[in-house]
Amino acid sequence: MSATTTDGGPELNVDFVDEAVDSLRELPNQLGVFRENPDDDDSINAVFRAVHSIKGCAGFLGLTPIKVFSHSMENTMDEVRKRKVTLTEDLERALVNGFDLLEEMLQATLEGQLGDELGPEETELVAQIERLASSGRSDHSPEQQLLEGLLKFSDEIARVDHPHAGDWSEQARSLADQYHHGAGTEGSNGEDGDEGETIALTPADFQELTLTLNGEEVTSQVAAMLEMFFAVERGEFTDEIGRKFLAHVDGFAQFSEQAGKEELTAALRHAEGDFRTILDSPLDIDAMTASIAWDHIWPQLAQLDGAPGSQPPEEATTEDDAVGAATDEKSPTKSAGAQEGAKQEPKARMVRIKEQRLDQFLDNVASLFITCELFKDLHTRLAESGQLADLVEEMRQINHSFVAQSTKLQQAVVSLQQVEVSGLFSKFPRMARSLAKQLDKKIDVHLSGTSVEVDKTLAEDLDAPLTHMIRNVADHAIQSPAERVEQGLSETGNLWLRAEKTRSHIVLTVQDDGRGINPEVMRKKAVEKGIYTQAQANELTDQDAIHLIFHPGFSTAKVVSDISGRGVGMDVVRTNLREHGGEISVESTVGKGTTFRLDIPLREAVLVIDGLMVRQSGEIFVLPFEHVREITEIDPADLHSVHGTSVATIRGESHAAISLAKLLGMTDTDHSSDAVRSAVLVGCKTGSLCLLVDDVLRHRQVVVNSIQDLLPGTETIAGVAQLGGGRLALVLSSPDLVKSAEKLPVE
Repeated sequence: MSATTTDGGPELNVDFVDEAVDSLRELPNQLGVFRENPDDDDSINAVFRAVHSIKGCAGFLGLTPIKVFSHSMENTMDEVRKRKVTLTEDLERALVNGFDLLEEMLQATLEGQLGDELGPEETELVAQIERLASSGRSDHSPEQQLLEGLLKFSDEIARVDHPHAGDWSEQARSLADQYHHGAGTEGSNGEDGDEGETIALTPADFQELTLTLNGEEVTSQVAAMLEMFFAVERGEFTDEIGRKFLAHVDGFAQFSEQAGKEELTAALRHAEGDFRTILDSPLDIDAMTASIAWDHIWPQLAQLDGAPGSQPPEEATTEDDAVGAATDEKSPTKSAGAQEGAKQEPKARMVRIKEQRLDQFLDNVASLFITCELFKDLHTRLAESGQLADLVEEMRQINHSFVAQSTKLQQAVVSLQQVEVSGLFSKFPRMARSLAKQLDKKIDVHLSGTSVEVDKTLAEDLDAPLTHMIRNVADHAIQSPAERVEQGLSETGNLWLRAEKTRSHIVLTVQDDGRGINPEVMRKKAVEKGIYTQAQANELTDQDAIHLIFHPGFSTAKVVSDISGRGVGMDVVRTNLREHGGEISVESTVGKGTTFRLDIPLREAVLVIDGLMVRQSGEIFVLPFEHVREITEIDPADLHSVHGTSVATIRGESHAAISLAKLLGMTDTDHSSDAVRSAVLVGCKTGSLCLLVDDVLRHRQVVVNSIQDLLPGTETIAGVAQLGGGRLALVLSSPDLVKSAEKLPVE
C-alpha cells in the first residue's frame, strides 16, 4: 500500500497533527459525560466539532483515509447529538476505539506511513460502529413521527360525527402531504457530505434572494462575498479576487458585530483566517480549498431572514444548539453569560520556543536575582555604617521596586517551561485499552487533575515509571471479564490517574479496582526466591509483604509475556523516582484494588527559596524555611542521652540534638559546658532533628545554584547561594541532614 501524498507542506502537516491529537485527548471523557447525562449538549457537541474539524482539515490536506474515517464517525455522532441514535456503552467504547485509531493514522501521517485507503482494522471498526448505531437508532425519525401523527389525526377526525369533521380531516391530510413533499425532507441544514456529495447549501442557493439581518438588508454584502466562490467555479479565480473576498468578509463581520450577532461574527472571522492562510500558502485555490471557508459561512447565512429554509426567530426550532441562533434568542441570560465568559477566557495559543534559547533566558534571570541580592547586601552595609541616610533610603526604595519586578519576571519565565499533566497522561488511556485488547480484557481509564502544571523535564522523566505501572495494571491487576463477573463486578475494569500539586511536590495517584495484592502470595514468592526464610516471611506485616513488589527482580507473574513478568518494573519505578528525590507508596486490598502514590519534589529552572541563615564555625549556611519548625535556645541542662544519642525535649516532644558542625564533619566551636546554644528544629517527611548552631542570623530569599556536577556525592548540600561582597553560603538539604543524623555512630 503506497503512502498518501498530501497537498500541505511539512509544517502544515505537523501543525495539523499536533492540534488534532491534542483535541482527541479529551473526547473519551466528554463522550462519557454525555452518556451519563444525555441532556449535556455541550459535551456531545464538542466531540462532534472536534471530529468535524479533523475531517475538514484532512480533506484540505489531501489525507483521504483520515477524512473518510473521521467522516463515518462524524455521521454517527451527528445522529447521537440529534437524539436519533442512543449512545450505548458498546457504542461509546467503539467510538473511543475510533479515536485511538484516528490518532494512529495521524501519527502515521508524520512518519509518511499513511496509506491511500482505510486498512482492515479501520474498515472493520467503521462497520462495527454502524451496526451498533443501527441497533440504537430510532425506528422513525422525528419528521416521520410527525408525518404519521398527521395522517393518524386525519383518520380519527374523519370518524368524528361533526359537521366540520370532513373539512378538518381534509386539512390534516393536506398538511401531511405538504410536509411529506416539502418541510419533511431532511438535509436543509445538514453537515457536508462524503466524496461525491455536496454541502447542504451552496453559494448558488443564496443568489437572487433578499436577505436581511435585524431588519436591515444585507443582500449586497452577501453577494460581494459569494462572488469569490462563483469565480472559483468558473475557473477564473485570481489573487486579487481573493483579497477582495477577505475585505468583504471583514466588512460584513464588522457589521455583524455591531448588530450583536456574535455567532455570525465568529464564523466570518474563522472563514477569514482560514482563507487568508490558504491564500498565503503555495496551494491552488480550487473548489475544495474554497469550501474550507464556505463551511464556516453557510450555516450562519442560513439563519438570515430570507435565506432558504429560514424561520422567524420566535418560531425557530433548532436541533443543533451548538450553532443555532434560536438558542441564544430563547435564552438571552445564558447566552450573555456564555459570551461574557468567552471574552474573559480567550482560547489559549501555543508558542514553540527553542530549548537552548529558553535555558539562556533562564540563566539571565538567575543573574538578575543575584544582582538583586548584591543590592540588598550593599544596602545593609550602608545602613550599618550610619552615614548617607538619605541615599540609603533612596536605595531602599529602588531595591524594593527592583525586587518586585525581578520576582514577577522570574515567575513568568518559570511558567514558560511548565506543561500540563494532560500531555503526560494523554497516551495512557489508549495504551491501557490496547494492552487490554491484547489480553482479552476491558479497561476504562479515568483522568483527573490534568490541568496541573509541572516542569517539562519532570513530565518527561515521569513517562517511563508511569508506563511500567500502567502495563502492570493491565497485566496483573485487572481480572478477565469472566473473573470479574464471577466476583460480582462489572466486566470492565477501571483505572484512575490523578494529579495534584502541593507547594513543594507533585503527587500522582495510580489506582485500580482489580484483584489487589495478596500478602500471602507475596510471602510465598519471597520464600521461593530466597529473599526470606519461611520464618522471616511469617513475621512480615501485610504492608511489608505488599512492599516486596518493589524488590529487584520480584514478580508474581506465572507466565513471562511481552507485557510483563520478567522481574523488572516496580523496582525500576522506585529507582527512577528516587533519582529525582521522589518516593512511592502502595495500599492494596484483596478483591478491592490497589493504589500507588508517587510524591516527587517540584523542580524549577531557577530555584529561589525562602531560607534561614545560620552561622556555624565561622561559615554561613542556609536552611530551607519550609522545613524550619521552631527557632529556640537549648540549655545544656535540658539535654540528656538516650542510647548514646543527645536528645532535647521541645514542647513535650523529644528530638535528637546534634551540632551542625558534627553532621558536616567540621571542627565545632568551643562552647563552655554551661553555655546556652542556639538551636533550630527542622522537620520533614524523613523525620525531625534539633540542629545546634553558633548563631541564627536572619530570614532571606536566595537563588540556589546546584553544585552536584562540581561536587557529586555531597547529599547534605542542596546548592550554593551568593550573598554579596564575594561571600557564599551553602544551602543545606534538611531531609538528608536527618538521614545523616540517623547514620551517626552511637557514642
